[in-house]
Amino acid sequence: MNSIFSFLFGKPVTHNILYTCFYWIVFLTFILVAIITSLIPSIPWYVPVIWFIAFPLFVRVNHFFAKLFYKGITVPSGKFINKKSVSALLGAAFLQASVLFSVFIFLITSMPGGSFVVNSQSSHNGEVFHLSIGSLKGTYTDFPSISVNDERAEDETMHVPYRAEVSEGSYQIRVHHYDNEELLFEETIHSSTEDHISVPVIDGPYLISLHAEEQAKGIKFSFPLQ
Repeated sequence: MNSIFSFLFGKPVTHNILYTCFYWIVFLTFILVAIITSLIPSIPWYVPVIWFIAFPLFVRVNHFFAKLFYKGITVPSGKFINKKSVSALLGAAFLQASVLFSVFIFLITSMPGGSFVVNSQSSHNGEVFHLSIGSLKGTYTDFPSISVNDERAEDETMHVPYRAEVSEGSYQIRVHHYDNEELLFEETIHSSTEDHISVPVIDGPYLISLHAEEQAKGIKFSFPLQ
């Protein structure tokens, strides 16, 4: 069994009962997560594959820092704080932070209802609102509200012109009234489009949102504020 542990996770820093327990815990975690991710149909096939490759590498890199730290604190001079021990602690801390951040990003982009927005920029000159988003998955709601005015209203319907673009994927423009969560308008954007948001005339502000079920890139959206 020790040969399997060493093959997967690297040789232990030192041989004692604590390290044997550590290896068993790590090994059982490795097998358990691999089985669970392989059996749940909703989990993409590449998740267990990534786990099989990345987890042993993660443990091995941690072992490298553990060995470096062990060598640092067992130097003949007896000084625990030295170049090796400090480098090991900083390296291990950076590794854990990088992994946690990667897992966090994966979860919010993969779990149902998760929203992820990259490189969003908005501006307006008092007349037109402009938005660009590098990548969107989920819902974006940071828009100024729009209200009814005489120029927009016609036959109990308000029309607001808009221009929308997307370079990859698709997204939906959604509009509902501030006092009512009922969806009043929905349009799916697959390419460059110029059209109108048409909603029934209701007193009070309307709220706009963009929604991408799957990741959409190169999003641009603009509409007049007045």
